[in-house]
Amino acid sequence: MAQQLTVPRSEGELRRLLDKMYSTSKEKIKVNERPSFKSLLEIIKCEEVIVSAIHKMKSNKGSKTPGENGKTINDILQMEYSEVIKMIEDKLSCYKAGKIRRVFISKLGKKEKRPLGIPNIEDRIIQECIRMVIEPILEAQFFEHSYGFRPMRSSAHALERVSHIAKWVNIHWVIEGDISKFFDKVNHRKLLKILWSMGLRDRRLLMIIKEMLKAGIINEAEINDMGTPQGAILSPLLANAYLTKFDEFITEFYEKKKMKVVGNKHRYDALKRKNFKQIFLVRYADDWVVFTNTKVNAEKVKYRIQSFFKDRLCLDLSIEKTKITNMRKQPIRFVGFEIKCWRGKGKTGYVVRSKPDIKRIRPKIRKILDEIRKINTYPSNDEKLIQIHNINSMIRGLIEYYKYSTRVNIVFNKFSKMIGCSAFNSLKRWRKTQWIRACESSNLQLIHSEYTEKLASIIIRGEIIAITNINMVRWTKISQKNQEETPYSYEGRLKYLNRMKRKPLKERAMELNKRLNSNITLKCINGTQKDRFNNFEYHMNRPYAFNRDKGNCRICGVSLNIAETKIRHITKRLPVNEVNKVKNLMTVCKKCYKAINSKKQLEGDSKINKKILKYRELMSK
Repeated sequence: MAQQLTVPRSEGELRRLLDKMYSTSKEKIKVNERPSFKSLLEIIKCEEVIVSAIHKMKSNKGSKTPGENGKTINDILQMEYSEVIKMIEDKLSCYKAGKIRRVFISKLGKKEKRPLGIPNIEDRIIQECIRMVIEPILEAQFFEHSYGFRPMRSSAHALERVSHIAKWVNIHWVIEGDISKFFDKVNHRKLLKILWSMGLRDRRLLMIIKEMLKAGIINEAEINDMGTPQGAILSPLLANAYLTKFDEFITEFYEKKKMKVVGNKHRYDALKRKNFKQIFLVRYADDWVVFTNTKVNAEKVKYRIQSFFKDRLCLDLSIEKTKITNMRKQPIRFVGFEIKCWRGKGKTGYVVRSKPDIKRIRPKIRKILDEIRKINTYPSNDEKLIQIHNINSMIRGLIEYYKYSTRVNIVFNKFSKMIGCSAFNSLKRWRKTQWIRACESSNLQLIHSEYTEKLASIIIRGEIIAITNINMVRWTKISQKNQEETPYSYEGRLKYLNRMKRKPLKERAMELNKRLNSNITLKCINGTQKDRFNNFEYHMNRPYAFNRDKGNCRICGVSLNIAETKIRHITKRLPVNEVNKVKNLMTVCKKCYKAINSKKQLEGDSKINKKILKYRELMSK
């Protein structure tokens, strides 16, 4: 029986609806039933989902990359609010995908390039709307040890799971798997059948997804008969759905084998007593490893996997990259790490050590060195400082990714002198350079304050600006993924926020927009000219400005309800793409709003009057 769903009217209702879809899907799977959801398109088309999708996209750098029609997210933000909502609704009602613009990016350490497909910005917004609604349904059914392109999961969790199996389960024969050109060979018909079986029973939605998959590629094909374009927002989720059949195939051998016992611990004990083959899967997108207890079993499982991919999913394993490895003799390479079992103390007599994969590190180090040499190509001091900031971001990005490997310091120390000398030589051509202790620098103080290593630095505007180094890293232990962490339940969100030491986000006050929309509609009927700043971005950011000000008037401090609230610009002397940012909006009460707009002289010298005069002055600039 299909689930009855109601269209959400606020962010809170949307969150509760997604939670309900997740829990329903989870409950059905537990009793060996498949969920069934209809009327999904009505939810995807609703105003709250569209606003949420655009808000999420605008913070993504890729949203500023144009598609075939040359439009970016800025073009959407500067349109009228009602115009954007109607455009997306109409496009979903009779969907026709625009052609995809192909871009090729270099692969690390390889001559061949990776093809990326960039849809039009309108298609990307629609894909994000679809992703938001269908993700909780699919997420509830994904394999618990699949870590790629999923919320609240990372490559560090995949690394920890591999280390746990090698050390505590004490099996070390590994099939390192790689699917040849996976994203280019996904079979559309099989993918749609899988989505139907996983509970997406809205045929209109499946036809939209089919249209997206078949979108033509500029200068290559009018219709794309196979594959999902890398770079499309929906592709990672669809890829995980497609490979769910592979997860089910492998886990039925051992991890999810049906037994008349309660709990994983008792089931594993029963499986051992009956001498079943031990088989464990860890997957990160299309990169995966399968553990088993003997070489003979590994060869048999590899053959069966190869047959499964070819017969059931129309995919081929890469012969070069798919191999059988004994972790006690050779390291395996997984998600950018080298992982190997070494003799040591412990129950099994072995410990697991990991380190960054040198083959993947070297091209990134070369890229950093190239960026360091480019510092002097920029004409102004400000541009050079921005380049230093970008270099530091690249170095810190490497550190943050690889800090979970146990031998990260040993590998990174090999490159620290190279980066330090290159930084010193590049900076000294610009101005006087000196070596200073990291803790004495003015930038990256939260990190540099803990180190005394020497860094190449310059003094500019009275501040010591240093180029950080890659050896400022400490191994960070990460626990195994808590499977109860999920963005689709209150308890799951709370566990994640506690682990990450973050605060929960406030819900958008969408009632502000509903009242504003009625006022704008009235102005249109009366023929009054619209304010040129009342674009989509203004409407979208009003609730966030209200939340930032905690629902209080910024001038008099009084707590406001929606009817008393005015959201106004601090200054209108900014370009149209800057004037509606949250930082340029403020919450005020009606009385203070009138006082700012009035030219009447204020009596007295109170704090409120000083603030009113301040904002009057800002408005006049």
